[in-house]
Amino acid sequence: MNLSNLFEKQLPLREKIINQHNLQEQDLMPGLILAFQVELGELANEQRSWKHWSKDQKPRTKIICIACNGTGEVYHPINGIQFICPHCNGEGIESPDNPLLEEYVDGLSFILEIGLELSEEWLIDENYPTYWITTDDAQSIIEQFQTVYREIADFSRDYDVMTYSELVSQYLGLGKMLGFHWVEIEQAYSAKREINLKRQEEGY
Repeated sequence: MNLSNLFEKQLPLREKIINQHNLQEQDLMPGLILAFQVELGELANEQRSWKHWSKDQKPRTKIICIACNGTGEVYHPINGIQFICPHCNGEGIESPDNPLLEEYVDGLSFILEIGLELSEEWLIDENYPTYWITTDDAQSIIEQFQTVYREIADFSRDYDVMTYSELVSQYLGLGKMLGFHWVEIEQAYSAKREINLKRQEEGY
């Protein structure tokens, strides 16, 4: 698995953001690290299985219909007759979008940004090494989230390249534990990148 092509795709967006907001002389790393930490929290919130106090622990992989709460059926408020939800036509979902995957690629975008802020030339070089996914098969999803949090905290202390590589590896490992395949990650990343480019053009 090689991320060089994703770094190359991220670079035009990065340059547009820097030019649009006159950030050429600013140290962007602290904000990028915080942004990644926020996205990691949002990803955990969509994953949900760690919420032992809730009966709703299924990962958010679809946008549930708000009218029928995902059942596909509603009841007449007066006579109680059951009928197909007109809002979602009985599907129970409002769209096929995958909120869990979207949050994951949002985090990946900031991982790429952090890397480009660290060493742009090195990351887009054709000889850039392949990333190996690192996870301990015995780890729970909670432990893997905590591992990624520790790696970003470690990186924030000295911006070490090897720590960054381990952060990337652990985040890719988290994606594997969440059930994502690399092809769908790339596709979701590319789709979100186009949205982000359009946002910058529209003065987001």
